[in-house]
Amino acid sequence: MLFSFGKPKPVIPNLSFIGVDMHSHLLPGIDDGLANIDDTIAYVKTLMALGYKKLICTPHILSGVHNNSPEIILPLLDVVRNTLKKNNIDIIIEAAA
Repeated sequence: MLFSFGKPKPVIPNLSFIGVDMHSHLLPGIDDGLANIDDTIAYVKTLMALGYKKLICTPHILSGVHNNSPEIILPLLDVVRNTLKKNNIDIIIEAAA
């Protein structure tokens, strides 16, 4: 942009060709990712605006640091799914680690 008399409008890339985010820390409060469910919902909305159709949460599992297990991950995945559904946010969300 040669001349600008204010802040330029941010360019939002279209990432719909990717479709799937396979490395995210969207499950709240279990690793170095998002702190709470409100942050998760906001971030999911941002990813959807970028064109993502499916999200795969991949929390860290590191003994003594991030002691995550299926017993911790899967209930949180259910909380996120249910919260998304209650907020009419239609996206596929899974978990792997």
